Amino acid sequence: AGPGRGGASRGDITVTGAWVPEPARPDVGAAYMTIGNGGEEDDALVAASSTVSPETGIHTTETSQSGAQVMKEAGEVPVPAGGSARLEPGGYHLMLMGIPEAPTAGDTVGLSLEFAGGTEIEVEAPVLERGHGH
Repeated sequence: AGPGRGGASRGDITVTGAWVPEPARPDVGAAYMTIGNGGEEDDALVAASSTVSPETGIHTTETSQSGAQVMKEAGEVPVPAGGSARLEPGGYHLMLMGIPEAPTAGDTVGLSLEFAGGTEIEVEAPVLERGHGH
């Protein structure tokens, strides 16, 4: 049946549960998903782009020594062989930057994901209301 809404799969890589919360600030958004690797080689998400923003970055949220949540750019999201990586609030996520027109709940954001192993996946991520308890 395939991964369904918010999902896509290509080769050993499967993306599921992709979603974008309604942006809190009009020009910046985030995207979350789970990436599975069914292969025998470790892989990594190394680049991404979206249909709503000119720039899409891979970021991670770290807790600093003072206990504050700090967002840092991450070069990649490791996806271990036979395992998965979660992009979720408080962890790895895609930052959609410089959005000219903020998407609203009910819209769909197209995401294009590039992996170290050469796989490229396109996934349609639904935009959901903030606080969606996802």
